[in-house]
Amino acid sequence: MGPMYFGRERLAIAGCLTPEGRPLVATGGHDGVLRLWEPETGGLVHALPVGAPINALLTMDGLLVIGSRDGLIALER
Repeated sequence: MGPMYFGRERLAIAGCLTPEGRPLVATGGHDGVLRLWEPETGGLVHALPVGAPINALLTMDGLLVIGSRDGLIALER
């Protein structure tokens, strides 16, 4: 999947699971805020400021990896 855009802003997006197995959608962009969304309702579950624009999101082995100009942040589920 190529980049997604919200207005003129590029948006990073990835699917992830909570420790209980509930699916969520993670998004991030220029504002430096990681947002977790409920895919069925579109409701915002949580917003986490990371302090730098988010350029990429990746999930692997129970981790959500956030890529920014300053490096990588890995969040364990």
